[in-house]
Amino acid sequence: TPESHRSVLLGKENVIIKEGKLLEVIGEAKVEKAIVETGEGNEEILVSAVFPLSGEVSSSQFLQSLPVSQTNGFLHVDAEMQTNVPGLYAAGDIVAKKLRQIVNAAGEGAVAATSAISYVHQLRRKQG
Repeated sequence: TPESHRSVLLGKENVIIKEGKLLEVIGEAKVEKAIVETGEGNEEILVSAVFPLSGEVSSSQFLQSLPVSQTNGFLHVDAEMQTNVPGLYAAGDIVAKKLRQIVNAAGEGAVAATSAISYVHQLRRKQG
């Protein structure tokens, strides 16, 4: 978690930050518990909400050889989910944006896929 976020969050009386791997979120009609794997073993914590991956880091290192427009490893895309590199599309958490949720990633993936298909069809028409 970036230090600025950590300071603000720790200033709240109802917030705890656990370093570790989130193994499970448990609850019937709402979030009630989280199981976190820490260096000291698994810990069950009573919670009413879980916000994993605060301060995410992009995994765009594999694109280092391309001149892809990005900020802090998050790629810039247009409305069709295409980067500034022709034929390179992106969706999900690798995209520079404010909200990182699976529902958004799924929609972006659909847009990126249909855009990539259109791009390939255009290339084929040009080739003849």
